[in-house]
This record gives sequence, C-alpha cells and structure tokens, in this order.
Amino acid sequence: INKLRNRYALAILYLSTGGGAWNRRENWLSNTDECNWEGVYCSASGNGGLNQIIVNRNNMRGTIPHEILFLSSLRRLDMRSNAITGSIPQALPEKMKLLRRLDVSRNLITGRLPRFVNVALFEENIMEFLSDNMTSE
Repeated sequence: INKLRNRYALAILYLSTGGGAWNRRENWLSNTDECNWEGVYCSASGNGGLNQIIVNRNNMRGTIPHEILFLSSLRRLDMRSNAITGSIPQALPEKMKLLRRLDVSRNLITGRLPRFVNVALFEENIMEFLSDNMTSE
C-alpha cells in the first residue's frame, strides 16, 4: 500500500506543478517503477523506500500539494529554483518525520514556515527554506 500511496503523491505533485512542461520528467506517470522516475531516489536497502526527490531547476509551476505529506519516508526534498507558489503544508514536520533536508529556495512560496519540532536536525539547512515572502514563528 505504501508503493501505491507514493505513486499517487508523486502523480499529484507532477500534475499540480505542470509536470508536462518540466525540463526533466523521464518516466513520470509511466508504468515504470517510481524509483526510476527522473529525480526520484529510493533506498538501496531491502525496503526500497522512496527517500529523495530532487527536482530543482525543473520549470515547476504551481503549488506544493498536500498529498506530498504521504511521502513519509522522504529524507530530502529539493525543489529549489522553480516557480512554485503558495505555501509549504504546515503539517510537513509532523507527517514527514524523517525529512532532514528541505530546499524550496528561489521559488515564489509565501506564508509561514512550518514549526519543526527538532530544528537542530535542520540547523545547517534552515536558510534553504526561507524566501523573501516567508515568515517564521
């Protein structure tokens, strides 16, 4: 069921950010295993969990969908240097407890930075989420 949930969340991400116009989109929405979709990386361990999405500088336009929260095994999410608008889902720290690196810099994101329970985990990366249009608590 995790695999199905991951594919669904990735498909919604693709559709909500104009995936058809992305610069790099090989295998997205295909029958190919999502671990072979360009920019999607999975663990080499036996569980095969999806752990990284790196889609920076990819002509993404639109908003970050709440379905991204289904990707609970994600450790790194890099969507910097796109034209993403809207805000970061506030439940992100609660739902994505394994996330250690989040980079949404150089986008058009506004709103409040989610309150991360353990900011020390993000200490060296904290500036990567902030943009001129975001505020923190």
